Amino acid sequence: MRNLGYLGYYLFFIGIFLIGLWARKNIKEIKNNKKKENPTQTKINITTLNEQNIIYWINYFELKEPEIVLSQIKLETGYLNSKICINNNNLLGLMKSKTEYYKFSHWIESLIFYKYKIQNRYKPNKETYYQFLIRIKYAEDNYYIKKLKQINDK
Repeated sequence: MRNLGYLGYYLFFIGIFLIGLWARKNIKEIKNNKKKENPTQTKINITTLNEQNIIYWINYFELKEPEIVLSQIKLETGYLNSKICINNNNLLGLMKSKTEYYKFSHWIESLIFYKYKIQNRYKPNKETYYQFLIRIKYAEDNYYIKKLKQINDK
């Protein structure tokens, strides 16, 4: 994408925008899909923010290293309690600039953005996922990887 300059970035963000539109459309369809076969059946809303649904969507979008990504979400959001998570629907602490976080219309969009903005640079044959996070300077915290491993070991 560097070789294409501004055109590459423009096309990349158009792609992210289109993916966001697709996600919103599908989320609405899922919400509106009501099963009438068994009225006593417990209704499950897979768009509600909780760990079980996050795991569902991580697997649905085929994010690489899902256990590590889930650990990142737990760390970045304080186990889904941070203001950035709640107000910005941003599960992974994704930043626009050094002072501004991305804001998503739904938390599922932050997973899609992460896949195409962050994970597309991962080279699994050349590095571990932890090495990748260090290489791209994902976090400023020098103990970020150690904290992820601790969460992952629980």
